[in-house]
Amino acid sequence: MEMTFAPGWTQQIDTGTDRERDDLLSYISDTYKSLYGYRPRGETSDMTIEDLRTQADSLQKDVLAGIELLKVLEARTRRNKADHRRAMKYYTNLKPRSNAMEIAMLDALDAA
Repeated sequence: MEMTFAPGWTQQIDTGTDRERDDLLSYISDTYKSLYGYRPRGETSDMTIEDLRTQADSLQKDVLAGIELLKVLEARTRRNKADHRRAMKYYTNLKPRSNAMEIAMLDALDAA
C-alpha cells in the first residue's frame, strides 16, 4: 500500500507482512512531524494494527486536505497577480500619466 506523506512524496507500507507495524509507525511519526512540527509522543506497543491503520488513514486525509488547500491558494495567488498586472498596465498607460496613481486610488475607493 502506498500512502501520501507530503505533496509529491509517498511512503510504501508492506501490508500483511511483519514490517507493516514498523512501516505504519514510521509513516505516522514522519507525517505527524510534517503536519504539526513535532513527532507524536506516547506508548504504541499496545496499539493494534487496525489502530495504526486508522491513525495513518486519518493523517493521510489531513495531508490530502492540505494539498487541496495549497492548490486553491496557489490558484487565487495566480489570479491576483494577473489582476494586478492588468491593472498596472491599464493605469500606467493612462494619459496624462502624472495623475495615474490618483485615478487608481479613486477607482479603488469606488470599488470598496
